[in-house]
Amino acid sequence: MSIPTLYHYTSLKNFFDIFEKSLIYENNIIPTHIVLWGTNCFHLNDKLEYKHFINLLSNYSKSNKQPLGENRLNILRSILKSAKIGIVSLSENNDSLPMWTSYGSNGNGISLGFDFCKTNFDEEMLMELSQNEQEQNNFDDEYCSKSKCPLKKCPMYCNCKECNAQNFDKNIDLKDCNVKRVKYLDSFANNEELYNTLYTTMESITNPVSEFFDVKIKYLLDSEAVWVKHPSFGYEKEWRIVSPIYPQSQCYRLSSNNSFIPYVPIKIPINCLKRIVLGPCLDDSRLYDVKDYLKSKMINIEDICFSQSNVPLQNI
Repeated sequence: MSIPTLYHYTSLKNFFDIFEKSLIYENNIIPTHIVLWGTNCFHLNDKLEYKHFINLLSNYSKSNKQPLGENRLNILRSILKSAKIGIVSLSENNDSLPMWTSYGSNGNGISLGFDFCKTNFDEEMLMELSQNEQEQNNFDDEYCSKSKCPLKKCPMYCNCKECNAQNFDKNIDLKDCNVKRVKYLDSFANNEELYNTLYTTMESITNPVSEFFDVKIKYLLDSEAVWVKHPSFGYEKEWRIVSPIYPQSQCYRLSSNNSFIPYVPIKIPINCLKRIVLGPCLDDSRLYDVKDYLKSKMINIEDICFSQSNVPLQNI
């Protein structure tokens, strides 16, 4: 499986903020990375974000011959409340009416297309995902070299002193994140294998209660729950860049209703940016403005394909 070109729909203001405030330069001259905000999972548009998975699990468990039991489900719900996951949402749709109206300022925004296949990150991330799937079945045997943390990649899921002692760059590197396609599920009915894996893991962790069970369950949730959404969002064809929000990297932004939204800054190589699409309600002369602006930031626009949306939407 390769990662297709993925599009991040946003407003012109956010586009400006990304390139005005979030570029990372080499020797203060040539930009090497842009920074996108991985918004905390409980502050996204979906009110069931990160909870839908538990609801499906609970419903399926009641009718299964191996029910998880209310005690284990309550443990999952309790640990879920402390989740600190940053999410950058992307879409396979390069020019979608509902995406423009929902995320692109009602057609007055812009879409940034990222091609991770043009770098080594695609292969590295897929290898990492494969390794994570293998590691998920070996919780009790995994120990990092610095402590008794139960996972090899302990900085991703652990708050142990040894792990936090590492000096993290405030900006999280893309290759330290996971990138996967979202699954739109309304039932576990066709996911018996996944349910059995979860049941076996939960049973080994909680009966009897094993060491670091809370860390292991958090890893379990982060490996599965963050990638499941309600089917009503299926039109988005969403992929996600997902990173834990470390205390060292957590930032805040102010929302339109003046609430504080936590996020993690994720840096993406500038050479991943391969397409820029202007919203259908913007005049095509804005293309020249965008090109001139990016050139003023020392960005090589020859490698970027610029286009105007073909969606028949107009300002009213």
